[in-house]
Amino acid sequence: MNNTKNKFQLSVNADRDKLSKIIDPVIEFYLSNFSKETKYHKLELILEEILVNICNYAYNNSTGLIEINAHADHLFFYVEIIDSGKPFNPLENEEPQTNLSIDERKIGGMGIHLVKKFSDSVQYLRKDNKNILKFSIKAGKN
Repeated sequence: MNNTKNKFQLSVNADRDKLSKIIDPVIEFYLSNFSKETKYHKLELILEEILVNICNYAYNNSTGLIEINAHADHLFFYVEIIDSGKPFNPLENEEPQTNLSIDERKIGGMGIHLVKKFSDSVQYLRKDNKNILKFSIKAGKN
């Protein structure tokens, strides 16, 4: 882990059983840059949804790395999550039909829907055989 006041880096194994060891340091970094009264629950949900997908699907039952880079300015918190798993652009997924009952909906897609809903911006790119997902959230009391 590499940290300064405005920049954060972490590389960890993609292990679903250790998600809190991945998410908690990012939340701590967020809170070190913004008021302790700031609600961080959106960030926590976004991270969990993205990281669970990587742990479950990116490496096809083998071990791989997740790299997290984050930085903050006075208004926004920016996160970049990188994995070298199989190519997957979550932004190309079909939007879930939230107007249907739970029994009528297709399985999957709600996590990515929530990531899009709670982020102020989300971008995906595939570069050097890596998935790079970037998102930002407006900091403060939300």
